[in-house]
Amino acid sequence: MINVAEMLVDAVQKCPDKLAVMDSNTSLTYRQLYSCAKDLSDSIKKHAYSIQKPILVLTSKSVWSIVSFWGVVLSGNFYVPVDENIPQERIKQYISLVNPVMVINASSKEKWQEVDAFNVCKKIKTYNSPPKYEKRIIDSDPLYVVFTSGSTGVPKAVIKSHRSVIAFIESFSAIFEINQKDILGNRASFDFDVSAKDIFLSVYAKATMCIIPSICFLVPSLLAPFLIKNKVTTLIWSAAAVKHVARMNCFRDVTLETISKVFFSGETMQVASIKYWQEHCSSAMYVNMYAPSEVTGNCLYHIVDKEDEQEDNVPLSDTFPNVEVLICKNSKIVKDNEKGEIYIRGAFLANGYYNNAKTTRRVFIQNPLCSTHRDYVYKTGDMAIKRDGKIYFIGRKDNQIKHLGHRIELEEIEKNVFTALGCSEGCALYDKSLEKIVLLLPRMEFKKSELFIALKRCVPKYMIPDEIIIIDKMPYNERGKIDRKKAFMMYMEKNTNE
Repeated sequence: MINVAEMLVDAVQKCPDKLAVMDSNTSLTYRQLYSCAKDLSDSIKKHAYSIQKPILVLTSKSVWSIVSFWGVVLSGNFYVPVDENIPQERIKQYISLVNPVMVINASSKEKWQEVDAFNVCKKIKTYNSPPKYEKRIIDSDPLYVVFTSGSTGVPKAVIKSHRSVIAFIESFSAIFEINQKDILGNRASFDFDVSAKDIFLSVYAKATMCIIPSICFLVPSLLAPFLIKNKVTTLIWSAAAVKHVARMNCFRDVTLETISKVFFSGETMQVASIKYWQEHCSSAMYVNMYAPSEVTGNCLYHIVDKEDEQEDNVPLSDTFPNVEVLICKNSKIVKDNEKGEIYIRGAFLANGYYNNAKTTRRVFIQNPLCSTHRDYVYKTGDMAIKRDGKIYFIGRKDNQIKHLGHRIELEEIEKNVFTALGCSEGCALYDKSLEKIVLLLPRMEFKKSELFIALKRCVPKYMIPDEIIIIDKMPYNERGKIDRKKAFMMYMEKNTNE
């Protein structure tokens, strides 16, 4: 397989009337999905004909977002998904980063209806001709772009290629036996990389993707009935979403008999949260997975077993085919029980950052274990330790955090705070035990409510601090920089005293 479009074409040819994707209002068979996507593809070619160019898609939790993606793919371009709830100032940053040749509006929100954008065709046409797609795209070309937080205050655009998606999807489908009988329950928003697994895995396996409405996570009692009604079998969610279900007791006294596979990734998963799920989905397989945004899909996984009951956190143990995970210290592989940084090499690597060669060169580097030929690895900044064949994530080398399934640079929060307040002091911290972002600021004249309003205009909701603490003086180290360790101690002391 060279082009991801071949996945959709194959599904249309082999099971045209199989249900491909559905939301609360609309459902499309593979025949209908292709027809709508091809109609959009033809329109793209008429208005901005080119290939290998970025097309921004304003997304909602609907089948029309999926139609938009496939329309872009069939046209030979690559899509840039942006959730309809992202602040407008943030979207302006995204647009300046990728300079899209077109904007497709698949949003359901009124505020975007006046956007000078291409609106998705919502009329389902009849498919009568052999499926076609732009065949000039090769597997190393971009397929889609996702944004991740940047320490400079500007987000980074990670490029995923046809090759990396195909390599991951083929491996994942084979290992976990995803097939036509499966119904994948989509939880993640479509600008979140987790959702790409639902989108491409379902089509590759000729399965069905069921888009779970957001209300099911706002009203806990609605989730289980929805999963049962739609006979969902497979969940590929962020660890934060899985923990949310346990914390909110979403399943209560319900047993979900159709759920057979639950995958989670994005942050450390506590064994206690898995036990909750096992009580309500006792026949399901639970799989912990790992990969940063710069790697397509995942590179490590671990199927939860009885031995894990003795652990606090679920470990990682197995590597997907055609990818290698190295734990290094001083350019050497660490020994057992020794800490090191995770490096990743192989077919799953992203193509780097769009229009950001400097940062790409800094983290996509020559393999320190190889000096004879070109061999790129991604230097993750994630720290881990290996014990008895299992890998345990233990933190970061820098100030990046994992919060609500997202990787966030604390410096990006700080820079937006400084811009809003017109100051140059402050420190963003992360209380991992309480899973909340805390902002420490020196005493000054400002209203907290106004700061929150200002931040909501320029950063996603998941980057908004959960608490603001005012202190008399920020702690500095000998180099004149804010001492984060001392700042965190000050925060802890303040909480203890209160």
